[in-house]
Amino acid sequence: MNEIGDYQVLVTRPAGCTNRRTVRVLPSSTAVIETIEVTDVSENNTITVFVSGDGEYVYALDNENGPYQDSNIFEDVAAGVHTVYVKDIKADCGIVSEDISVLGFPKFFTPNGDTINDTWQVSGFSSQFPVTTTVKIFNRYGKLITILNPSNSQWDGNYNGKLLPSDDYWFEAELVDGRTFKGHFALKR
Repeated sequence: MNEIGDYQVLVTRPAGCTNRRTVRVLPSSTAVIETIEVTDVSENNTITVFVSGDGEYVYALDNENGPYQDSNIFEDVAAGVHTVYVKDIKADCGIVSEDISVLGFPKFFTPNGDTINDTWQVSGFSSQFPVTTTVKIFNRYGKLITILNPSNSQWDGNYNGKLLPSDDYWFEAELVDGRTFKGHFALKR
């Protein structure tokens, strides 16, 4: 039966003993992710997952095996590409997932050739979430140093082939969705 309610199940053994069990059928279904709201480029990036369906759902970030949480809100999310997982805890009707992008701007970079933070670039882009922004980088006096775009998406700390000094640099990013961000970061040598 597929109808919601309580059902009695009788099991009779060949020797004549009968056991009775009550089974409760509850509504449940795999979640449908309706929308995911991302608040990014902030000190506290958040992801809020909105789902529909007949079930009691729990949520995990970046790991299908959890840990899962009751809340549909994730806070202090690092910039980058993440996967949200939603599962039904009552009927174990399956897990659904969706990839999302959280944008961020690094506070520093160290172009010293060790392959760690050697370039400055906007975080949260991948082949699935391509660069959709133009970023202008300026020195502390307002001189335009470089422009980052889809064909040139990172800066290595050089200007006209010369190493620029350790200093604070400023940026202005214009996203295709109309958002504009301004900020600064440090080049450390």
